Amino acid sequence: MTDLFNHINVWGESIHNACKLGRFTIENLSKYVDKDLCRACGIASYFLKEKIEKHYNLKVDLVLGKCFQSWHCWLEINDYIVDVTHTQFYPESDKVSIFPTSEKDWNWKIVCKNNKAIKHFKSKWSFQNPLLYKVHWIENYAILLKKEYKWKQFLEKDLTTKQTMITISS
Repeated sequence: MTDLFNHINVWGESIHNACKLGRFTIENLSKYVDKDLCRACGIASYFLKEKIEKHYNLKVDLVLGKCFQSWHCWLEINDYIVDVTHTQFYPESDKVSIFPTSEKDWNWKIVCKNNKAIKHFKSKWSFQNPLLYKVHWIENYAILLKKEYKWKQFLEKDLTTKQTMITISS
């Protein structure tokens, strides 16, 4: 499990940073996603799930839950919660939070999982539909792009975008 958690932290932090960069590089995303990544939990969780499943061949659940009037998305792996946008609730927390599902302070009630969660994103918050985006990986570094955006276009983009990418990842 230690190896898995180490990878989750590295990949999760990279996806966290990619979503922050995506606020500036993806047209109109900053209108919806706050700097603390509020309203990016579905996108971030989906791509971390994809990376973990591919690398570890594990069952990872994409979970959509509700607490009072708020909605949130996270991952569940065995008996652990992995929250890659926990900073929207606790700004001082790590970019990736991992804790047991039995955590008594975790007050979110599960509404749906996996494909039903994605269907919910598509119908309620289309900008957070993870199927509209793709992540391009360079080793352990993630770059979030709109699905129709070509990698070559990104590489040819102006220097400002690349400088922002370097600043956020540092």
